[in-house]
Amino acid sequence: MTLEDRILFVDGEAIVLDKPEGLPVDAPRAGGDSVEARVDELKLGFKRPTGAMHRLDRHTSGCLLLARNPRARAAFQQAFEQGGVNKAYLAVLDGSVEGEEGLIDLPVAKISSARGGWRMVVEEGGKAAATRWRKLGEADGQSLVEFSPLSG
Repeated sequence: MTLEDRILFVDGEAIVLDKPEGLPVDAPRAGGDSVEARVDELKLGFKRPTGAMHRLDRHTSGCLLLARNPRARAAFQQAFEQGGVNKAYLAVLDGSVEGEEGLIDLPVAKISSARGGWRMVVEEGGKAAATRWRKLGEADGQSLVEFSPLSG
């Protein structure tokens, strides 16, 4: 499947791509497949390649915004920097989540290993990170939760 087949929205300024799980946005240091490596699949008649405006982890699927020209890139960059963009993630969790909504406000740090790759962990003295959460529903021993990162 080409990346063009995963386009959710396109106009002269932007492409919104349904980035699949397992495909990194940036080219890995060791080489291999990525959105960046396949950017020619998203030109759609434009000569200039698109540019990703944010990142989604390799193992995260979801909507990825790409700018199609320098003017759009500057406008999107400004919107991100000024807090004009809201991100939300949906997760299916095993078990029942207590409460209907809340705030996770913990310092985090990135750790990595050759075997396990990298991940974020709670660490005193780490970078401030705050995320609002809201339970959307429960069924069959699982909870559907929306997470909206505020910082970090």
